Amino acid sequence: MTIRASASERFWAKTTYRGDGCIIWGGATGGGGYGLFTFEGRLQLAHRVAWMLEKGPIPVGLTLDHLCKTRLCVNTEHLEPVTALENIRRANVGRRLTRCRKGLHEMSGANIYIWKNQRMCRSCFLEANRRYGKTYRERHPEIEAARWKRKQARRKAAAAHIVEVSA
Repeated sequence: MTIRASASERFWAKTTYRGDGCIIWGGATGGGGYGLFTFEGRLQLAHRVAWMLEKGPIPVGLTLDHLCKTRLCVNTEHLEPVTALENIRRANVGRRLTRCRKGLHEMSGANIYIWKNQRMCRSCFLEANRRYGKTYRERHPEIEAARWKRKQARRKAAAAHIVEVSA
């Protein structure tokens, strides 16, 4: 007979403490950068589960705001129940991120990667490329081949134009 660990034990086993007081979620994550955990038979946001385990139910009509602005933080001291409107207002104050979406890396200097007019964490970007094994160009050689053909055609046309002008 297998004895299953309690939800609290399973939850806190997936966390690590960071020096600035954040308790970082190390389990599954969703597309928005928030942690996910199966609790009471359904998939829920990890910071909400932490609140329910430590402080009880979340007040009706309120959402939890990360005071530390780290989406993976599950430290209940860094969470505050606020209205959705207040949460949005706070999110737009000081919009520029100082840490990546995962909350693991500083967003400064050489660690900033700008792609399609968005600031991204270079460390997370490179980690994702390593995880998937190849860069975009390596995964799509047909696109790279088409670019190469267009480039060669432009060079050939430019060379032909120079020959015509000098003749």
